[in-house]
Amino acid sequence: EMAGEEEGDPEPRQENDLTLCSWGSWMSRTSPCARESILYGAGGSLAVGLLHFLATSDKEVLDVGFAGFMITTLGFWFYCRMNNATRVVQQRYIQEGLRNKVVMKGLRSFRPVVTSAHSLKD
Repeated sequence: EMAGEEEGDPEPRQENDLTLCSWGSWMSRTSPCARESILYGAGGSLAVGLLHFLATSDKEVLDVGFAGFMITTLGFWFYCRMNNATRVVQQRYIQEGLRNKVVMKGLRSFRPVVTSAHSLKD
C-alpha cells in the first residue's frame, strides 16, 4: 500500500509534492502576488532598459534593467499585498455584518409562545 492511500482519500498523496509541480506553480500557491510581481518586473526591466539604451546608448543597460526589475517587482508586490490585506479586512467586516444580521433577524422573529391566560397576568 502506498503512502496516502486511505479509503476516503480521492487521490493518493505523495511524500514530496514539490517534485510534482513546477517551481512557478509552487511559488504562486505559497505567495499569491509573486507570479504577477515577477511578470510585471520582467516587463518593467525590459521597458526601462530599452528606453535607457535608446536615450543614451550607454553600456550599463543591464544595471539599469536590473534596477528597473527590482523596483517594479517590489513596488507591485507591495501594492498587491496591500490590496489583498484590504480585501481580507473587508471580507471579515462583511461576514461579521451578515452574521449580526442573521442573529438580529432571528431575535426579531422569536416570539414566546403563550400557553395559558394565567401567564398573561404576570
